[in-house]
Parts: sequence; structure tokens; C-alpha cells
Amino acid sequence: MVKHTNQELTRQKIRYESKLNSSLINQTLECVSVKSDNSLDLH
Repeated sequence: MVKHTNQELTRQKIRYESKLNSSLINQTLECVSVKSDNSLDLH
């Protein structure tokens, strides 16, 4: 077993979460752009 320091684990977790966040943001942007193409009623 490789022993990870807390710092390394935290860094990996942050990297993973930021990847998740950016993919979520991309999906949301795509959804919004598709909606705005179909209709401008975003309110």
C-alpha cells in the first residue's frame, strides 16, 4: 500500500472536484444555449 499524505489526497480531491465542476458547467451552458435557441423565454 502506498501511503498518501493528507496534502496529496486533498490535492487529488480538489483536482477531481474541479473536473466535475467544469463538466457540470459545460453541460449547463449547453442546455441554456439550446433553450435560448428554441425560445427566448428564459425568465
